[in-house]
Amino acid sequence: TVSTKPMPVKPGQHYAMGGLETDENGETCVGGLYAAGECACASVHGSNRLGGNALPELIVFGKRAGYHAAGKEMEPAEIETGQRGEFERATVDSPVELGEPGSFGDAVADGGAVAAGGSVDSDSVVDRTVEAARRRIDDLLNSEGTHHSAVRSDVQTTMTEKVNVFREEDGLKDALREIRQARERYQDVAVSDPSQTFNTDLLQTIETRNLLDLAEAITVGALARDEFRGAHWRAEHQERKDDEWLKHTLLSWNDGSPELWYRPVILEGEEKTYEPKTRSY
Repeated sequence: TVSTKPMPVKPGQHYAMGGLETDENGETCVGGLYAAGECACASVHGSNRLGGNALPELIVFGKRAGYHAAGKEMEPAEIETGQRGEFERATVDSPVELGEPGSFGDAVADGGAVAAGGSVDSDSVVDRTVEAARRRIDDLLNSEGTHHSAVRSDVQTTMTEKVNVFREEDGLKDALREIRQARERYQDVAVSDPSQTFNTDLLQTIETRNLLDLAEAITVGALARDEFRGAHWRAEHQERKDDEWLKHTLLSWNDGSPELWYRPVILEGEEKTYEPKTRSY
C-alpha cells in the first residue's frame, strides 16, 4: 500500500569537508604522518561541498600521499595549499561557564610552533601518543564503570538539536555545556567486553571519546564564526562577512584546552582567481 501521510524528513551528513590539515602531499605537521580522504583537509572544498569534489580529495591527494610516503618522486604540485606561517591565532573566549575540559593526555603539537613555520618532534609525538593510547585502553579494559552508549547518545542528540544546519547562539552555548558534562561522564566509562581481539565494544568506546573532541571543535568554531557561510547558518548573523571570515577554522588541543587558529582561504590559482559566491536553495 502507498501511504498518503506526511513523512518526517531531516538533514543528515554524508561527507566531512574538514579534517587533519595537510600539505599538497597529504603530510600533516607531524613529519611522516599522512592523511587523505574524509579524515584530511587539503582545502579542496569551500564552505559547501559540491558534487564531485570528493574525487580529488580521495583520488588525487590519496595518490600523492601514498607516493610521497613511499619516497617516490612526483611532479611539483601546480596548486598552492597555503603556508603555515600565515596562521592567525585566536582566543577561545567562552561566553559560558563550561567547567573543566578534562585532559586525555599531553599536547600532541604546539600550534604556535607550527604557525611560525616550524614542526614538531615526530618521534616523541608518536611515542607519547602510543603510550597514552595503551594506558587508556588498559584503563578501559580493567576498570568498572558505565557503558559508553549513554554518553554517545546524549552527544549525538545535542549535536543534532543544537549544532545542526540552523544554529543559534543560545543553543551553541548550551551544546558546549552539555559536551563538557559528557566529558566528565566519560571519565567513568568502562568496557564490558575484556577481550583484546576484535573488540567492537572497545572500539566504540574509543570512538565515543573522539566524538567528544569533534563535537567540541565543531561547536567552538561555530560559536566564534558570527556569520552565515555555506552549511553554517547563524540565526543572529545572516550575512556573509568576507572581510572578516574568509578563512579556514582550525582547532587544536593543548593540555586539554581548545586553541583556535585561522588560515586565509586561497582564491588565486594558476589559471584564474576565484570569487566567493552564494549557493542559494
